[in-house]
Amino acid sequence: MITEIRQKSRIVPLDTILARKAGAIRRMLKECGLGDAIIYATAEMHHGEVLTGDPHFRDLPGVIYIEKD
Repeated sequence: MITEIRQKSRIVPLDTILARKAGAIRRMLKECGLGDAIIYATAEMHHGEVLTGDPHFRDLPGVIYIEKD
């Protein structure tokens, strides 16, 4: 499973543009931490999706939310 995730993933450097977008998302989503904002901003900028069980992302566009047991 880890191999599949790595094959379907892309590593993106954190540059100024991405950092500013993440900061704007962080301000908009008050409960969201900076790390989460960077993840979401990266997905938005690269037309990807966030696959997560983190409730902060639950109702956001571009998120596939997996309910935790």
